[in-house]
Order: sequence, then C-alpha cells, then structure tokens
Amino acid sequence: MASRKMETNWEEVFSRPLLERERCLLTELIQALHDKEINTNMEDRLIWIHDTAGNFSVKHLSSLLVQTNADCVEFKFDRLWKIKVPPKVRYFIWLVSIDRIPSKEFLIKRGVVISEELRGCPWCGLGIEFSFHLLFACRFAASFWQVIFS
Repeated sequence: MASRKMETNWEEVFSRPLLERERCLLTELIQALHDKEINTNMEDRLIWIHDTAGNFSVKHLSSLLVQTNADCVEFKFDRLWKIKVPPKVRYFIWLVSIDRIPSKEFLIKRGVVISEELRGCPWCGLGIEFSFHLLFACRFAASFWQVIFS
C-alpha cells in the first residue's frame, strides 16, 4: 500500500476566510484524518459510512445532526423543519441559526471590502451591523418587536 502524508496550508486552499463554525468543522476533519493512509493503487469511490449500502440520504444526515453532541452543531434542526410557518420563514430562521444572514459583518468575514463609515447599523448607526444586532439589539429592532408582540 502506497501512502503519502502531506501538510496543507488551509488558508491557501479556500477562496475566502473561513467562519468560526467552518474552522471548527475543519479542525475535526483534520483530526479524524490525521492517522489515515492513502492507497494510491485503488480507485476512489464515494460511500456513506452511516449506511450499510454506502448510500447517502438527506433524511439520514438530518437524523445524525440532531443526535450528535458535537460543539459545532448546536441548533435543533428537527424543530426548525417542523415549525408551521411558510417555507421562506423557515429558511430565514435557518440562515439566522447558522449565522449566514448577509450582514455587513458577515460580508467582511467573506472578504467584501466595506468602508468604515458604511459598516454601522442602517437603522440606529451604532456599532457594526451583525445579525444579532439587526434582529434584536438595535433600538429600531427592539421597538419593532415590542409593537409586534404588544
């Protein structure tokens, strides 16, 4: 069996800076693969190790995500998909839960250049715009929620 160990500079592999959750998952992957050997004499094939036939299914993946105790997966996905709301609302909640709302902070982490004077919240102008601020901490958002729930 031919094996080859390679050191990889992961910062050069990805086209954008990784988010914290992605760094966590990458660290777990690197640890899982650390002692594995590559057999270059065998053709590659994709298999899903969580299925006896090696077949992948989204339903099975969702089940595994819900059952895991990993620090990187904290959101209760099973609850989200059962909520009786329009699909667009479910999708938005999912984006919020995985911190993928395209706020200015998120875009900056992705490498988008935004000038200092445009980084603030468009509603209150205080602090850098990020998901939690936009949805809950901003004075405008807080007053919006107060009107909605009163």
